[in-house]
Amino acid sequence: MKSTLISSLVLGAMLFSWQIKVFAAVVIEDQFNDGVLDSAWTQELSDALAWEYSENGGSLNVSNVQSSITNNVSGGTWGIASIGQSFDAVADFNSSMAFSWGSDASNSAMQGLLVSFYGTDNNLVARTGYFDGWVKYSGAAFAEIEGRKIHSGYGSQALAGDGQVDISRSGDNMIVNWNGQELLSDISSSLLTRVEIEFWNYAYNDGADVSLFGDLNVDSFTFSGETASVPEPSSAVLLGLGMLGMFWRRRNLQSEQA
Repeated sequence: MKSTLISSLVLGAMLFSWQIKVFAAVVIEDQFNDGVLDSAWTQELSDALAWEYSENGGSLNVSNVQSSITNNVSGGTWGIASIGQSFDAVADFNSSMAFSWGSDASNSAMQGLLVSFYGTDNNLVARTGYFDGWVKYSGAAFAEIEGRKIHSGYGSQALAGDGQVDISRSGDNMIVNWNGQELLSDISSSLLTRVEIEFWNYAYNDGADVSLFGDLNVDSFTFSGETASVPEPSSAVLLGLGMLGMFWRRRNLQSEQA
C-alpha cells in the first residue's frame, strides 16, 4: 500500500511537471520618430525593383514603390515593399496602426497601405488597412480574416486622409476596427509568427488610363501578444521528485532490515 502511494505521488508530480509552460510577452512598438528605420524591421520587395522612403516628422513616409510589372488589365500583379518582424507563435493579441495616405489629388492612384499577419506556414491569417485598386476611383477601408474579405466600397474614402486600424483576437474571436468602428469579425485560430506593414503599388497602363503612386505614411504601430514555449519540467518539481525518491528508497531499506 505504501509503495503504491509513493508511486502515485511520483507519477502525479511527473505529470504536473510536464504541464508547466513558460510564457513570454511579444511587444512591438514604433512611433517612427527618430529619423531612422529601426533595424528590428526586415525590408522585403515582392515584384518591386525599389522603394523610396524616409522617417521624418514622426512618420514613416513612402513616396514610391517601383513595381517590376506594368499591367494593362485589372487583377494583375502588385509591386509590394514591406517591413516585418517575426516572433514565436502567438494566439491572443492586440495590434494598432495609425496612418495616412495621399493620391496627388487624382483618382488614378492605385495603392495600398496594409498591415498583414502571417502564420506558422507563412499563410496569411489577417490583413487590414487602406486599399485603392481602382484607376477611376479613390480607395476603401479593407479587412481580411482567414480568407474572408470586406471593403467599404470603391470611392468611399477621400483622395487624401488618415485612419487607424485596430485588430485583436481573444480565444478564436478576431475583430478588426476602422477608426473605432467594427469593419469585420470572424473566427480565427491560426497562430501568428510574423507581422508586416506593406506598401502596395499597382502599375497600370491600358493606353487610356495610367495609374500613379501618391504617398503612404505610417505614424505609429503597436503589437502585443503572449507566446507559450514547449512545456518543460519545473526545477521545483524535479527537486520534489528527488526527495520522494530518497524517501521511497529509505522505506525500502528499513523494510529489508526489519
